[in-house]
Amino acid sequence: MSAAPTPQHAKAFGSSVAAYLASHRHKLNNFSWPMTEGCFNTAVELKLLSGPSVEGGFAETMQLRQAVAERALEIQKVVANPLRDAKLAELAGFVIAGWGNLNGNDPKTIGKYVARFTGIELPFSEIRCAEDLRAAVKPRSRRHLFAFKGVASWSKWLSFIWGDWALIYDARIAFALDAIHFIHGIDAPVFPVPSGRNPLLAHFDARSCASFSWLARRSQEPPALDEMPSWMASAVVQEKYAYSYYLAVMAETHHLLWPAHARPPLVHTEMLLFSLSIKDIAADFCAEMLTRFQPRTFVA
Repeated sequence: MSAAPTPQHAKAFGSSVAAYLASHRHKLNNFSWPMTEGCFNTAVELKLLSGPSVEGGFAETMQLRQAVAERALEIQKVVANPLRDAKLAELAGFVIAGWGNLNGNDPKTIGKYVARFTGIELPFSEIRCAEDLRAAVKPRSRRHLFAFKGVASWSKWLSFIWGDWALIYDARIAFALDAIHFIHGIDAPVFPVPSGRNPLLAHFDARSCASFSWLARRSQEPPALDEMPSWMASAVVQEKYAYSYYLAVMAETHHLLWPAHARPPLVHTEMLLFSLSIKDIAADFCAEMLTRFQPRTFVA
């Protein structure tokens, strides 16, 4: 059975991620998520952005996040608005399919995400954590609120609405966390990885590497081959806990990474991790793999 995380696991994981990121804090401005011309034009039509072009850098992305959050709040404030869900779905479609470039989500799927997470009566501004949202959603949505399927899509919508506590969980983020787990030898469950499209990461399997490394440190001998699948799965956090575990790890990371007197919004830590994922973290992961696999010379 897959691993169930504990608060101690989240603290240990977060501490190691903060230690890794500490020397990279100055690279936050290197964040880049370029917008296509179509996405930019849609943002202008929705009056979320203005100007001749957007490069998709850190400051511009933060501006867009804020504009989306403010627009969603405006839509929700209109009491008994029959077009509320449709307007929120249009906004979510821009975030997920437009900005996020996840075009596999059809309008029906996006509408379900809107109903599941933002079809609430409580003002969005009063949702300050995951448990607040769980308490505010319809009872039938609570049990599977953070179900792993579609996490790379629905977490984008959550993060744009509640950037002070909700974060994007996608293949690059999961790779980065599992790579740091492998590099630092963290005593905590490993993260499951949603499907991704990055050509570099397609050649890496940080989840398996981190799983083998953690299990090897905890077990004397690996099991027989027929028991290997369940043994490997035991290192990975259960998918139903993955998003909550991720938020706990990142909250601990954020707390330790930035000084209290100058602590930025939580989303800054996610954006830093994302920007490093296919650069510094991928390079360090490769270096660690090569170090461990390097032939050793024994002197008689």
